[in-house]
Amino acid sequence: MVFMLFHLEDPAAGLSEARRVLCAGGRLGTITWGSELESTAMRVWTECLDVHGAEQADPRVVSRHDRVDTIEKVGAFLGAAGFEDTACWAEDLSYRIEADHLLRLRTSLGSMKPRFDSLTPDARDACLAQARRRMGGLASEAFVARASLIYSVARA
Repeated sequence: MVFMLFHLEDPAAGLSEARRVLCAGGRLGTITWGSELESTAMRVWTECLDVHGAEQADPRVVSRHDRVDTIEKVGAFLGAAGFEDTACWAEDLSYRIEADHLLRLRTSLGSMKPRFDSLTPDARDACLAQARRRMGGLASEAFVARASLIYSVARA
């Protein structure tokens, strides 16, 4: 269930269902965000959306991350769902995302897509142009995104 639990309204129910359908001794693995993936370039994109009047992200979707953002929380959900031999750990992620790739990602998926889609076509064009212009002046390090990831494995 890689990058899935935070999409569920009820992570406990999702894990219980996964446990139900796994054969005895079957394995489950999860990865969730321990922190938001962030970089200077991503903050520039958010600022451009704000300047051009994009609607704010739906807090019901954004806030789901906090239910599964620590090893303790994920471990508790796994235990409550009946999994055994659980192992949970956190690792840091560092990943360079070039400007064009970042803009393709942020305009086509994730929590930023609805914000971008809320703009008029002219505002979208202006927002993208401003983001490209501002990102063009950023140092290479500004495109390195960092986050914490929460990993888990468990046995049914």
